[in-house]
Amino acid sequence: SINTSVAKRDNHLRSDDFFNVKKFPDIKFKMTKFSDDAVYADLTIKDVTRNVKFEYENGGTIKDPKGNYRSAFSLEAKIIRKDYGITYNQLLEAGGVVIGDKVKIYIEIEGIKK
Repeated sequence: SINTSVAKRDNHLRSDDFFNVKKFPDIKFKMTKFSDDAVYADLTIKDVTRNVKFEYENGGTIKDPKGNYRSAFSLEAKIIRKDYGITYNQLLEAGGVVIGDKVKIYIEIEGIKK
């Protein structure tokens, strides 16, 4: 799903200009390698797969009030959106463009030990 809290922008992001969700409903993330400070993953957007290095940060493990053990970590990476076929842009009156080529991806994950 896409939710930026602006319906018009969300609909534009779902369109052919960006993610084309009718044809490509899923973005896929498959971890391929893990080290102390990085996670490597095959990231698939619009049927284009590239191996991406994500910086890894361990948020630690706690025992919650119900006695469950919870772990958290975060991942961060930068990609070039054109590498995934996302090329839409709009020229500004001053000569620049509305959207940059680099995109930051942030992933926050929390898990409960079973």
